Amino acid sequence: MITVEQALWEQAQRQSDKVAIKSGKDSATYGQLCQRILMAKAYFEQLPGYAKGGSIMLAAGKQIEFLYAYFGAHLAGLVVAPIDAETNPTRFGYIADAINPFCVIGFDKMETERQKVSLKSFRPDVMPEATESAFNECQLDDVADILFTTGTTGAPKGVPLTYRNEAAAARNINEYIGNQCEDVELLALPVSHSFGLGRVRCCLTNGQTLILLGSFVNVKKIFRTIEEEKVAGFTMVPSSWKFLQKMSGDQLGQFHTYLKYIEMGSAYFSAEDKRHLASLFPTTRVTMHYGLTEASRSAFMEFHVDDAKIGTVGKASPYTDIQVFDEQGNMLPQGAEGEICVKGEH
Repeated sequence: MITVEQALWEQAQRQSDKVAIKSGKDSATYGQLCQRILMAKAYFEQLPGYAKGGSIMLAAGKQIEFLYAYFGAHLAGLVVAPIDAETNPTRFGYIADAINPFCVIGFDKMETERQKVSLKSFRPDVMPEATESAFNECQLDDVADILFTTGTTGAPKGVPLTYRNEAAAARNINEYIGNQCEDVELLALPVSHSFGLGRVRCCLTNGQTLILLGSFVNVKKIFRTIEEEKVAGFTMVPSSWKFLQKMSGDQLGQFHTYLKYIEMGSAYFSAEDKRHLASLFPTTRVTMHYGLTEASRSAFMEFHVDDAKIGTVGKASPYTDIQVFDEQGNMLPQGAEGEICVKGEH
């Protein structure tokens, strides 16, 4: 297994001139993306207080500079905590106290005594030049990221994920979804959480073109982008689907010949809604995952194939084992009630 960063570098060697990322009017080919990630690494290494193994808080938005900073920090040996760019001061302070970052990036208006860096510092015309490749320096069992849960049932929980966890998750997901190198994917999910950031890794390790869209609010822009860019892949959470239905009815279904795959996840989706979505996309691979930040996409189902079990969370993802145990740690037989336990490199 290789890290996501190594996979990115390999894609740049195979198809340097292919567009990897589009965000508004900005774009980067795989060659440009890797070069700018190296430049971001060099930028981190000259910041006051920098040391390998340190941590940063990074405002996770849809600017293309976010990706330069995110992967550049990894190459510089830093642990990244991607945080919603619109997070409130209380959550910001809680996370800052928990991980003690040597700098915070992209929170220009946040009041803090910690070293602040603007995301504008990661524009290609601002960062220092860098030529030496460092994409093989990330070690699989080192911590890459700390993702913080929303804290809806208590204090936010920081989940450390290693480079192995993230690479294995991308491998597992891509194998199940079946997305191909030539596919274009439209991402309108937040990249501050496991689902959205995971899609970034899945697409880039797979050599696809990924379009970052600000949000679901502009429905006409979503539809226009699908048509103009010949989008093959689309991801949603159930609330996004409800919003699209409220604003446009079933109009998304008009793109059933464009969309090869749809991935749903992160919240409950009724059997009725699943069947309705599947009916709008008779030839699309419409999937939904079940999992945690700690164990991304541990189970999957496909609405057409698994219609008879549409009310379940599906089956274990590739390279993943799911069993049910009792409170004493004994594996239970089929049909018994207990705790769901997940095993795998993800």
